[in-house]
Amino acid sequence: ALVLSIISLVGYSRQRNNYPAGMTIAGVPVGGLTPLEASQRLLEVYTSPVEVLYGDAAIHIDPAVVGFQPDVETMLAAADLSRTGGSFWGGFWDYLWNRTPPRIEIPLSAALSEERLREYLQNEVASRYDIPPAPAEPIPGTPDSKPGTPGQTLDIERAVLLINDALRAPAGRSVALTFNRTIAARPTI
Repeated sequence: ALVLSIISLVGYSRQRNNYPAGMTIAGVPVGGLTPLEASQRLLEVYTSPVEVLYGDAAIHIDPAVVGFQPDVETMLAAADLSRTGGSFWGGFWDYLWNRTPPRIEIPLSAALSEERLREYLQNEVASRYDIPPAPAEPIPGTPDSKPGTPGQTLDIERAVLLINDALRAPAGRSVALTFNRTIAARPTI
């Protein structure tokens, strides 16, 4: 019985070094991982590009370019506190009886520079992909004119909200941006 208890104690202490099954940090499952592996997984998820669809164009935005920085150290510290915060012997008792630990969810902690995101959308996306309206043109030799065509401009305020949500999501990091229709000016006499 003493040998089995020691073997179980060693197994439990090894398991306690990793995050418990069912733990998620910022929506990323990290159960059974070491803190270093969990940190790498979080960085893989939250530093991956966000796909932005605007009209017919697909644009990949690097989170670091728009000022998105996940605070991995804070999230891991909160996870470590919840992992080691309970009683060692109470956890060992649950381990002996094969009880699953409660699900633990650590929220995302990140910073986003909305100013840098707005600048990126204005300078990189809107300047390249907005379509200006085409004014009406007279048809030579006739009193008629061809009608103008409407244009489209990026709705930057809505885009900031959509991209912010996509940057903070662990999955589904694709956004379809909305635009406003612009009407061409009427021809003068």
